[in-house]
Amino acid sequence: MTYSRETWKLLLTKTSAVLDDALIMVAHVVSNMSLTVMGPSVTPVLDVLGELRLDLISDMLWKDISFISALFGDGLRPFLSSASGSLLQCVSGKNLTCQTFQHIVSEFSHQFDHMREEQAEEVLKFFILPFLSRNSSDSGCISNNSMAWLLNNYGRFSVLVPLKSLFDLNKDFDPLAVLDLLSSKQTAELMVLPLPHPQGKDEVINRVLDHLLESPVERNLPEVLYHVVFLSTQLEPPCEFYQAIIPRLRESLTSVPGDLEPIISGAVAGLLVLTPTDCEVLLPITPPTQCPTTPVNESRICEDINSNALQSYLAAGLVPCNISLEQYACAQLTGFTAQHLAQLLVCKLSSNMTYSRETWKLLLTKTSAVLDDALIMVAHVVSNMSLTVMGPSVTPVLDVLGELRLDLISDMLWKDISFISALFGDGLRPFLSSASGSLLQCVSGKNLTCQTFQHIVSEFSHQFDHMREEQAEEVLRFFILPFLSRNSSDSGCISNNSMAWLLGNYGRFSVFVPLKSLFDLNKDFDPLAVLDLLSPKQTAELMVLPLPHPQGKDEVINRVLDHLLESPVERNLPEVLYHVVVLSRQLEPPCEFYQAIIPRLRESLTSVPGDLEPIISGAVAGLLVLTPTDCEVLLPITPPTQCPTTPVNESRICEDINSNALQSYLAAGLVPCNISLNQYACAQLTGFTAQHLAQLLVCNLSSNMTYSRETWKLLLTKTSAVLDDALIMVAHVVSNMSLTVMGPSVTPVLDVLGELRLDLISDMLWKDISFISALFGDGLRPFLSSASGSLLQCVSGKNLTCQTFQHIVSEFSHQFDHMREEQAEKVLRFFILPFLSRNSSDSGCISNNSMAWLLNNYGRFSVLVPLKSLFDLNKDFDPLAVLDLLSPKQTAELMVLPLPHPQGKDEVINRVLDHLLESPMERNLPEVLYHVVVLSRQLEPPCEFYQAIIPRLRESLTSVSGDLEIIIRGGVERLLQLTPIDCLVPLPVTLPTQCLTTPVNESRICEDINSNALQSYLAAGLVPCNISLEQYACAQLTGFTAQHLAQLLVCKLSSNMTYSRETWKLLLTKTSAVLDDALIMVAHVVSNKV
Repeated sequence: MTYSRETWKLLLTKTSAVLDDALIMVAHVVSNMSLTVMGPSVTPVLDVLGELRLDLISDMLWKDISFISALFGDGLRPFLSSASGSLLQCVSGKNLTCQTFQHIVSEFSHQFDHMREEQAEEVLKFFILPFLSRNSSDSGCISNNSMAWLLNNYGRFSVLVPLKSLFDLNKDFDPLAVLDLLSSKQTAELMVLPLPHPQGKDEVINRVLDHLLESPVERNLPEVLYHVVFLSTQLEPPCEFYQAIIPRLRESLTSVPGDLEPIISGAVAGLLVLTPTDCEVLLPITPPTQCPTTPVNESRICEDINSNALQSYLAAGLVPCNISLEQYACAQLTGFTAQHLAQLLVCKLSSNMTYSRETWKLLLTKTSAVLDDALIMVAHVVSNMSLTVMGPSVTPVLDVLGELRLDLISDMLWKDISFISALFGDGLRPFLSSASGSLLQCVSGKNLTCQTFQHIVSEFSHQFDHMREEQAEEVLRFFILPFLSRNSSDSGCISNNSMAWLLGNYGRFSVFVPLKSLFDLNKDFDPLAVLDLLSPKQTAELMVLPLPHPQGKDEVINRVLDHLLESPVERNLPEVLYHVVVLSRQLEPPCEFYQAIIPRLRESLTSVPGDLEPIISGAVAGLLVLTPTDCEVLLPITPPTQCPTTPVNESRICEDINSNALQSYLAAGLVPCNISLNQYACAQLTGFTAQHLAQLLVCNLSSNMTYSRETWKLLLTKTSAVLDDALIMVAHVVSNMSLTVMGPSVTPVLDVLGELRLDLISDMLWKDISFISALFGDGLRPFLSSASGSLLQCVSGKNLTCQTFQHIVSEFSHQFDHMREEQAEKVLRFFILPFLSRNSSDSGCISNNSMAWLLNNYGRFSVLVPLKSLFDLNKDFDPLAVLDLLSPKQTAELMVLPLPHPQGKDEVINRVLDHLLESPMERNLPEVLYHVVVLSRQLEPPCEFYQAIIPRLRESLTSVSGDLEIIIRGGVERLLQLTPIDCLVPLPVTLPTQCLTTPVNESRICEDINSNALQSYLAAGLVPCNISLEQYACAQLTGFTAQHLAQLLVCKLSSNMTYSRETWKLLLTKTSAVLDDALIMVAHVVSNKV
């Protein structure tokens, strides 16, 4: 049951005299009965206890360790795992000493295992961090011992703290002294982040890896390495980091358990890919890797296996498929031929049955004499029948073959191309698509030559189409990259021909390799010679990344685009452009990149197929948004864009259409809605009036029926003489009846109208405001919310003036509320941005008034534009003059981004916060703060930003409402965590925070509550659990003891019922005199049941 806080407050106010005793009893009950109170009422009860007890405690008592120990240990402990952010914030702001603070931390730590992760993070965010970062003489509660400092001040919550913020609070903190307390992510941060260690990065990495490798599984080495690679991807650490960690990890391969080898090798391969181009990492020479070894205990496998029935089949030369593998492995296999084994392998490898590697090894060891011939037979069967063996047993079988065959091959044979060709071509080919990481690593470490390595790559390439993407990436990570990056005289298997080098060494797996790592391995690699082999992402990397081309960036971009535009669909131009925009957003390439690619893409618009135009224009618009503020890009003047043209074949459309029945309706002046559009399009429409066509349009555009653009064009071409009047009628019907036409036919109809009307309008009329007003206002308005990208692009390229453009923007704005977000973004991307960024004398349609400029040129779509692109188009744009028009995200960008304000960052932040705090809920302060934190995490703004925003937010805490206080404090704490290590942020001294106060209206709570039945139970000393909390809160609780209250609390807090904070407050106020004892009883009950 759930009850309001108000109901609880009413009850507890009435029972205030016995509340303390009741709480003690509850604590005892909970303790003695090993209970965990986790119901929905725990949080509001603790909030009410905050009001009735915590907020009345004197400053002196908050410093008294005995009092605090009794309060949080005896009374409140059962409730702590459900503390609300407001209660935590309230306690954090009290007059605590380091000793009393640390005791409360220890009490919360006892409840850590009962908390959800979000709840644990709230304890950290709203209690621990605010207290430790307060401005006082003992700020941070520093001690000389890092282990004691971390345990005492953070308890079990220390694993949730970014390592950097521990240094921020304690400059002498030594993470190497607390390695056992760090989480996997913190351990990775210690190695990757530029933290202020007294030791050098090399020593830190070695000491951390010494610690992890002592007990790699228990100390979570795999998870640490995952975070190391992930952080390195995000943060791009310097060369010294890679030079320290990669050789050390490679050295460890000789000493770790076999199942850890592929994990460490994968991490090394991942880090090698991320290493800067000019950073030389010396790799130790490791001995050839041993394949994993599987111990076999035949007695254990065969203990309960009876193979007698199988023996009779085998004696008859039969190999039944429905008998388990264990029976075969445990049988006497006398006379078992290569053909028998081949039959068994094909059967079992194609099934979904799973068998252990140990069982397979027992079988294949027993049949070793015929195994090689059997494998050749399996390969032939699979090849001749075009089978793919993909069952779950393929991987363990290949692992076992590695043990029984591959690991016994001499070093000389690994260099013999004839032997390797037969081994991987004749015997192992059917299994290769399921090779495990450990097997791949094993083969990669053998004594291969470049020739034999490349042959094995070609065999894996033949299986590429049968692999999942993760499997293909494993071949790259555990076989190809380790071999090519080994330290030897022919490292990289270099050849002068880039095409031959890429195909020979990577095969079909080359598409997964970041382009940078190809340059790392082969300084003479020329990606322009292998454009047909590159994936869309690699092609984008070639244009965006600062790679060491002998050619300049301009020539590279032009040659790549020449290649793509020769055959744009087959060569995946749309996908390449997607990756170009994504990479540009991530990597912020220099001005030269934008100056080379944008004009070239704009020029291509005159020659590409119509359906590619909006894609290229969208990419251009996206790149223009990302262009640096001070980077001037010259855009070519393109001729007005043609609307798309739909060919119509009436014979084909009307081939099977009979419109006879419709003709009789039309002769009677009727336009039935339930007859298909195809019949209308194929009918003789003599005498078809504008009113008829308007009726038909309203009917079909509001339905869920879908018709082709070709069918609509046939109909509207036949009715062209009455089309304009019909459109005006439709607009009036829609307006007068407040309809919205949103069916699937609206978009193709508007495309057809573009062909039949818009593309025939003269250049002069596109400049005529009266004509444009009538066209978009009277005729097209109902359709505008569904305009296609190609239609929008077509209109944007017409001979518009700023005035006619702005009128069309206003018409689209009227439809904004009827658009999905993707549709609104289309209007921006394909109509507004291309027009405003064209190369002309009035480019940008600039005006001196920022408010007018934004409203006229962007309308309601302005909220979708990154703020930076508004500055790009209008150097004099003043966002402080249009704060009411900005979205929460744009408002956050204004404070966080390095935009070219005439004012300083400090003034901008203060003026924005002045605006928000005048009316924080209406002006979306919570959402703005959310975006401020997200952007700060992404963009790492300079110290000045944090020094401006954090103190101002802290100051606002004294004037905002309670709910906002929690949100602002959360924002401050997140920003403090993101502040650079060497950035000192002055924090204002704030008054101790008051707990939230819940007003209680007993009359309203008890208005419809009848407690008469309850009173008779109470008179008999009974506290029934199935009676609602409201009845207790509204009853006369004379003689209600601490034990009664403890019983009630245990009952209600363990249930799923929800009650309001107000109800709880009423109850606990009434029982206040026995509350403390009751809480202690509850704590004991809970403790004893744990």
